[in-house]
Amino acid sequence: MRADILIQALGQIVYDWIPADERVIWGGDYRRILGYDERAIGTTTESWTGRVYPDDLAPVMREVDDCTRERRYYDLEYRFRHADGRYVWMHDRGVPFFGADGALERIVGVFSDIGERKRAQETLRELARRMAETEESERRKISWELHDRVGQGLSSLAMSLELLRQQLPADALAAVAPRLDDARTIALKAIDDTRDVMADLRPPGLDEFGLTGALRNHADLYARRTGIEVAVRCEAALPKLTGIVQTTLFRITQEALANVAKHARATRVEVVCEPGASRVELRITDNGAGFDSAAAQRGSTWGLRTMRERAEAVGAQLSIDSRAGHGTTVSVRIAS
Repeated sequence: MRADILIQALGQIVYDWIPADERVIWGGDYRRILGYDERAIGTTTESWTGRVYPDDLAPVMREVDDCTRERRYYDLEYRFRHADGRYVWMHDRGVPFFGADGALERIVGVFSDIGERKRAQETLRELARRMAETEESERRKISWELHDRVGQGLSSLAMSLELLRQQLPADALAAVAPRLDDARTIALKAIDDTRDVMADLRPPGLDEFGLTGALRNHADLYARRTGIEVAVRCEAALPKLTGIVQTTLFRITQEALANVAKHARATRVEVVCEPGASRVELRITDNGAGFDSAAAQRGSTWGLRTMRERAEAVGAQLSIDSRAGHGTTVSVRIAS
């Protein structure tokens, strides 16, 4: 009785699932949270699995199977059908119990409504997406300004210096030729630097040729700057991605490559973008020194946090796999 009162006070649902009997015993506040009365909630395994959102069911059951095989609890978030037909987000934490013979006897779990948290996360994600779009818009404007004002001005200066060189009398040219050559070299270097800044601000080719073209352009520029070989392999059959998703994947690649140049001591990087089952995956893999990825994530480095926030803003999942001496792989997965 005291346990039932506590569960009600906490606003949670509990269940006791006996797989061998295909039976589920529900308890707690399921009437308020899910709208089912004692009779409607059901007592079979189907009363649980049959209400899981269809797209969520396979990964949920896979995790349950893995946890029972590995004798650990599962911790899941998925959508579950309310009595009124809509789906609500639930957090499900289940603990398996085994008999003396090692066979699974039951799974006892706690079911909690996390709809408010999910809505808050979605609001934050939408805000982050809009901020990313605003940032890219401002980057584009600055890139145009650099091209129209600074770049064209520097090009005109370099041309004027060359014309001056050609028009000066031989005796006058002999006196100022070294300075003219130095000035023209400085102007040409400034033009190249401006182009590099423009490329960082807005990846060339992204609007015209899409993600693949932008990645290849950046890889060529990066290899010339750093001396690190970059191979880009993108499947031709990639599904169509929105502009902000393409930009996000490019920016994550850009950040990952910058980290390689700063820290990895690598000689080669491979960038792979390929389709999967209802998703697109991007991988950036280097052959560098590697690091303790778990420790880095606990430390929440600026570069890692930036990549993760960019991914979350468009609903993507980012993971990092690295070991000291074995290189690093940054993976991004997003539904297509």
